[in-house]
Amino acid sequence: MYGSGLLILSPNVHSQKLSSLLKYVRNIVNERLFFTIPQSPSNFIFWKKAATLCYTTACKVCPSLNVCLLLPSSEHFKPSVKFDIVISPESEFDRVWILNEVHNIYPLYDNDIIYATKDQLEPDFSLTNDHVINTFPNKSHEDISRVCLGGTFDRLHYGHKILLTIGALLAKKHLLVGVTCSDLLSSKCLCPLIFSWEKRSRIVQSFLSDIGVQS
Repeated sequence: MYGSGLLILSPNVHSQKLSSLLKYVRNIVNERLFFTIPQSPSNFIFWKKAATLCYTTACKVCPSLNVCLLLPSSEHFKPSVKFDIVISPESEFDRVWILNEVHNIYPLYDNDIIYATKDQLEPDFSLTNDHVINTFPNKSHEDISRVCLGGTFDRLHYGHKILLTIGALLAKKHLLVGVTCSDLLSSKCLCPLIFSWEKRSRIVQSFLSDIGVQS
């Protein structure tokens, strides 16, 4: 069993196939799991759908894993994380190509690659064929340079991760994240169980750094 892993996904992955892969992976990795989708479109709609697919499927199949979707390398994003093992669908990617992609994320990686066997896989269909609801009907996301969002962000869950990921994808220049201070939470009945502002802020910053957001 490995503490952390990187799962390489095809741009054509769908929920049934991802579910099968995660059932396989949860027997290999027991703490942190990173997703990467090389050779994928760079457009916002694809990545919005990919983030929703990855986090909602992981929530159902392996809720105990700390899952993180790495955003595509670009002028805005540069994922750089460490992991113990790389997992790939069998025969879907060439080994040399995989290692090249892996070293772009973790240059010092020197472990092996585990291939998910064919009986774990399902036929693909493209994410881009799914119906998409336009969240910003009156404004193209390409025109959005600054994004501001906020929340308590206590015990970062999959909903938080989707929100932060979409915010990062939309922001062309600046992403401002507000974390509710402790004073504003004092009236909540579960206030004593909520992490301190400092800890919640560190967790949010760590997540954004992991997915590739440049500070």
